[in-house]
Formats: sequence, structure tokens, C-alpha cells
Amino acid sequence: MKRVPLLAGSGMLILASFANAGSYQGEVFGEYGRIDTDSGDIRGIEVGGKYHLKPVVTDNKPLAEAAFITKSSWLGAALYDEELTIDAPGKDTKVDIDGVIFNGHYVMPHASKQHDQYLIGAEISTGDIDGVHLYGGLYLNRHIKYDSTLLLSFTHTDADGDTFNLNAIGAHFKMLRPYEGRVFNIEGSIEFIDQDGTTANFQAEVDYYFNPTTSLGGLFGIALGDADGFRTGIRAQHFVTEQLSFYGTATVANLDDEDVKTLDLGVNVRF
Repeated sequence: MKRVPLLAGSGMLILASFANAGSYQGEVFGEYGRIDTDSGDIRGIEVGGKYHLKPVVTDNKPLAEAAFITKSSWLGAALYDEELTIDAPGKDTKVDIDGVIFNGHYVMPHASKQHDQYLIGAEISTGDIDGVHLYGGLYLNRHIKYDSTLLLSFTHTDADGDTFNLNAIGAHFKMLRPYEGRVFNIEGSIEFIDQDGTTANFQAEVDYYFNPTTSLGGLFGIALGDADGFRTGIRAQHFVTEQLSFYGTATVANLDDEDVKTLDLGVNVRF
């Protein structure tokens, strides 16, 4: 679960004030999220950070896409804490879920921009939920003139031994498309999930950058198979300064005849 922030405190504001304009190399974030369903809900927070192996230049580009455009490699870690409430007649059951996440993203350097640049990444979570997410792909330098990537991924997650077990493979495409002085972020993905049956998820996402600091976007997805349904939502991000941003996503879905609502809010500071 992606988790909308704790309010940016004075510590984050002070940290942002010392950041160098035009580039950054470190990030810290705080997020709060909730999922509401017919059978229960989840509330959670996550705090973490990233360290980019080289400074990320932010001049003349959407600030949220700077690391993508500059093909940055990075290492990250986060802590999360969630509470799952299961609705039951006469008594609700509450379960605490917490753990640690380690992740990284590496773009292989190329001497010539006429060649594709390959990239790999991994995320490992440990705690009450154990999981691994691996991906690999390439920047499509030779095939599309706009910044774009194509990735293939594998995910495995389990909790309480074999009580919950999920495996998934997927493909994801992302492109930044300039248009009349503005920029569109266009993404599409397909994922096949094996968890108490097989489901295929298809999702499209679009973000419109009014300027380098502000974006508004939406998403729509459908699920076909043992757990069919749809998911739609909106999201936005705004940089108050070049170093401090707030972001959020809200979705509604109906999956396997169960209504699902999510809300995620976050704050990010770069330095």
C-alpha cells in the first residue's frame, strides 16, 4: 500500500531551505494512506529516503520527473507501520503490520545516446509481510525521440507463511511527451497476478504538467479473471519550492463485487 503525509514539520522546512537550487542528491519523505473496503480497512504511515549516486539536475524540466529524465541511479530505504481492521459481527479484529523496505534503481551508462540504455531495479520488504519486486528494461533512446522506458517485472509477496501468497509478472511503459510548451506523462501497464486464482490487470495513467512545479493526473484500470472489476482515480503534485513538494492520490474501485476506496498523501523534501 502506498501511504499522504504527516504534515511537513519545521524540520523538513529547515532542511529544504539548505538545499541547492538546480540540483539535489538526497530525498526524504513521509506518507499516510488508507484503504476502505466492505469487509475492513487499513491505515498506515511510511517514512523513508533515497540517495542518488550523482546529483540530479532539475533545470528546465518537470521537477517530479527530473530523476527519470536524467536517468538517475539511486538507493533507498523506508519504514512502514499499518493497522488492518477486519469487520466481523459483534467484534472487529485489528492486526498490526510493520516492516522495512530496501530498494534500488540502476541505469547502465552508455557512451553514445544512439544506443539503448538498460536499467534494473529491486525492492525487498521484510517484517510482517515479506516480498521482493524485481524489474529490468531499457530507455528507448533509439526508437522514440521522447524520454521513455519499457520495463518487465516480477513480484512475490507472502505473509504468515502460506496464509497469503502472491506472484505476479508485468510490463510497464512510460513516456514524457512535450506538447505546446507543456508536458504529458503517459503510462500503461499490464500485470498477471496469481493469488487464489489468476487475474490480469490493465491500467493507463496520464499526468499533465501545467509548469515544472504542478501536475494533475488520472488513472483507469480494469481487472479480468478470478477477481474482475475496475479502478479509477485522480492524483496531483505541487512543489512549494524546488525542494519541498506535496502529493496525493485518491481512487475508487470495485473488485470482485467489493467496493474499495483509497487515499494516499505525502510530503517530499530534497537536498
